Amino acid sequence: MGNPSKAEAIKDLLKIKIPQILMLQETKIEGETLLEISELKWGKNARKAISARGTSSGLATLWSKDKYQLESSFETQHWIFTELQHLSSKLSISLFNFYVPVHLTKKKEC
Repeated sequence: MGNPSKAEAIKDLLKIKIPQILMLQETKIEGETLLEISELKWGKNARKAISARGTSSGLATLWSKDKYQLESSFETQHWIFTELQHLSSKLSISLFNFYVPVHLTKKKEC
């Protein structure tokens, strides 16, 4: 999202296909900024985001609030775990959005 060409690619994707769930890694921007952008560009979403550290990382899990209800979520700097309930079927789904750092010590920490 911090890269204009990536932002354009996501915008194009949202024109072609309207996903019910969207998971992003390497957003490279602050979580609040990403949430504001997602509200403007996608509009119908509920969301969780983790801010980038410097010029790397950053995560977001976005979902259509008219299709899914949040049951629970847990976040760290490296992952977002989200449990959603599909409103029409009442089925629960679990999503694990994970960013693996490049450095070995950070990988072990994850």
